[in-house]
Amino acid sequence: DAVAPLDAGDRERIARALRAALTHRREILPQHDPRTLHPARTVLILTDDMKIRSVDALVAGALAESQAPVLRIGVPPEMATPALMQLLSEVPDANDESLLERLVCADPAATDIALAERLDHLRHLHLRPASEWAPSFNSAREAYLPVAVRRGGVIARRYEWWCSMFERRYLTDNGNRRGEGRAR
Repeated sequence: DAVAPLDAGDRERIARALRAALTHRREILPQHDPRTLHPARTVLILTDDMKIRSVDALVAGALAESQAPVLRIGVPPEMATPALMQLLSEVPDANDESLLERLVCADPAATDIALAERLDHLRHLHLRPASEWAPSFNSAREAYLPVAVRRGGVIARRYEWWCSMFERRYLTDNGNRRGEGRAR
């Protein structure tokens, strides 16, 4: 599928959001921490895997952070449109007690952002402390995976593959077990 390119003004707006998010992360994370490039990878998932071209959704994707509150930045004032602020307010934290409900009920663009943003975190979960593995896997399997499958396309296949691979490789007795117990 051919997707229309973004114009120069749109690309600059996305680049400003990425610069703000990446600069903030470089200031507080150790060198070579994989979380540093998380905003750029989230935008890449949105554009390449999900074919998103909404500038507000791509800017929100660059600014979204569901896992570590210290890595969140405020929306730069010149970017704070009502549409952007609404999208960001609908992207749930990964530990939200009503995560599945929030993902299903959110604006579809906010759900797409949440799926892309979380997938990038999950892809690097094996680099995080083992105590985070089972809880993160469980929320991926119980909330993000069904929503991704409902959405369909590449994002569904990526979640299906990741959940299968991670459980087999890191959480089961017959895999390269490094986690703390089986996922329930």
